[in-house]
Amino acid sequence: MTRIQLRAIVLISVFVVPVIVRSAGNYWMEAARSDSSLTELSIPGTHNSCALYEYYPGTAKCQDVSIRDQLNMGVQFLDIRLNYGGPKLLNAYHGYIDQKQTFDDLLTNTVQPFLKKNPSECVVMSIKEENSEQGYPQFSAAVNDYIQKYCPAMWYLGQEIPTVGQSRGKIVLLRRFQGDSGIDASEWPNNTTFRNRFLAVEDCYDNSSAETKWKAITENFTAARKSNLNRFYITFTSGYQKVLGIPRIPHIANIINPLLTQYLSTNTSGRYGIVPMDFVDAIKCQLVYQSVISGSPPDIISTWQLGGESKR
Repeated sequence: MTRIQLRAIVLISVFVVPVIVRSAGNYWMEAARSDSSLTELSIPGTHNSCALYEYYPGTAKCQDVSIRDQLNMGVQFLDIRLNYGGPKLLNAYHGYIDQKQTFDDLLTNTVQPFLKKNPSECVVMSIKEENSEQGYPQFSAAVNDYIQKYCPAMWYLGQEIPTVGQSRGKIVLLRRFQGDSGIDASEWPNNTTFRNRFLAVEDCYDNSSAETKWKAITENFTAARKSNLNRFYITFTSGYQKVLGIPRIPHIANIINPLLTQYLSTNTSGRYGIVPMDFVDAIKCQLVYQSVISGSPPDIISTWQLGGESKR
């Protein structure tokens, strides 16, 4: 990192953190107009949201804080990877690493209480099968059973992208498996960029260098700021670089995360879409969601007071 980049990070820490203390991330979405599309917002997210555990340092852990803390920071996109252990047993995994959280616990003790307490917000939940190969119909049926068991009215299961109003208080299902409910992302390929009717995704995670990854990130950011408002732009800032053939997550995160903070603090307005991150923090979350909240035309945003609470 250059001296200029380091100085920028220090300045961000000094001037942004006090704002975060006064402006809670757990109700930032209430400032958005209910009739705007969810795609018009910039939404902080986490990659492999449950990945807090690993056997060997740097190989599987992607986050430092629990999903409860992520939600309270302003994260409203969760990347959930579930292992099928039976019709009534779905556990969070990263690769073959058990992340010690059941889907049951995630829903009943974390996501649903958050939405009940913060009904202006939503959670876009990407669900993908991990380290099991049940596929359709077993895995799909298991997810649907959980949805039906745990407050189905709290889920948005439509196949079209919802408005902000339709999303409030709900889990919006982004389905990375074969099925009938939710926004279809089942064709999502690994380690690449792709587009379909609803999505424009940058998910290049196996990287030869941080520079290559950063180029892919900024290209998708530029497209999100200039392109179709009816499509979710999803830019994964996460990835790994192999060292002696072993994936090392911090080799990318330690370079990309400071660059991301600097980039977002410089480019403070405009839509970025969904931004899933490794090792998320409150500063980057606020920089993402405020890029639209504080910088968009009045037809998207109803009220917002920087440094204080929006009108409730």
